[in-house]
Amino acid sequence: MALHDFENYDDRFSCPNCAEALPFNTFPQTCDECGFRVEVFKSREEAGVALKHLALDPDAITTSPSHVYGLGWVVGHTRLLLV
Repeated sequence: MALHDFENYDDRFSCPNCAEALPFNTFPQTCDECGFRVEVFKSREEAGVALKHLALDPDAITTSPSHVYGLGWVVGHTRLLLV
């Protein structure tokens, strides 16, 4: 997936899984609170392709893609860890 500039990044942006603040303006990044990896895509189609790829992993847990104005389409994901 192509990276893009986040000129409208707002430091109040939060994790799509737990709503904890994500302080960095670079993506992908991992949420310190819940461990979900947060990625941003330019288009809904790119986010959909990423979700289809993640769906191939039976241990993957994902958030639904959501649009953040001025940022892009946001997806959070992690892998189920059995201990």
